[in-house]
Amino acid sequence: MSLMIQVANCIAQASSDSRRIVGQVLLNWSQVRYRRAVAFREYRQPHFKQKLLLAVCEPVFPRSTIPLEEKCGHLRPPPPRSDHPYDILLAADMAQELKQSKLLCLFHQNQFSRSDRKLLSNEFEHEGMLLRYYNRDIARICLQDTPYQPLLHFAIGYPFTVLFAPNLEKIDKIFKISRKYPQAILMCALVEHRRLITNDQLQELAKLGDIDQQRAILCNTLMIGQQQMISTLTHHTSQLKQLINSRHQELEKNDQHSQNR
Repeated sequence: MSLMIQVANCIAQASSDSRRIVGQVLLNWSQVRYRRAVAFREYRQPHFKQKLLLAVCEPVFPRSTIPLEEKCGHLRPPPPRSDHPYDILLAADMAQELKQSKLLCLFHQNQFSRSDRKLLSNEFEHEGMLLRYYNRDIARICLQDTPYQPLLHFAIGYPFTVLFAPNLEKIDKIFKISRKYPQAILMCALVEHRRLITNDQLQELAKLGDIDQQRAILCNTLMIGQQQMISTLTHHTSQLKQLINSRHQELEKNDQHSQNR
């Protein structure tokens, strides 16, 4: 019995010593671990030429043109979805406004409150211009399969903000009003259904004034060149005509003097 008690005491003492040793080891390890900050190895950027070589050698995988229903037999193409009747009516209204306006301005709209939207629309309406907000479906119905189809590239966000102006006389007013509302950013403009111009080109167009006046100046300039060309071509014939007339008058005078004598 005493032997068993001695063995139990030895086991208990050994276990307590091991706990003490493990505790010391853990305490020492924690001090070493948090003594300094962890230093990560920084990635060294390659040289510019090496970057170019890596970019050239990067593989380009072709896109798969196989439809999803052929890749997986359980998939079926979605049924065609008909357009909403209200979208069709708004698309017809958009097409009518597009035909009647000579200037079409496209805006990119950021986060905008409803009250600010209404104020912006009212300011343009007081100047005789219409600001409309359409979605992508309305723009698709109105512009698809028409000469204005490239404008669909600007109908990415929602809403598709379009300004219709009946003439080119109030371009300065457009810039003045749009500066008050930085949420609406003017991107480009379509002039007289023919040419898409940038924001800088629209500012230069505003400095020129009325387009009818510019057309009159251009026609006058073309007429001046035509008149100069006609005068240059008929210069020798007109001089010859004048010389012949003057010579004929001199001969008539000489004949009259000879008869009087």
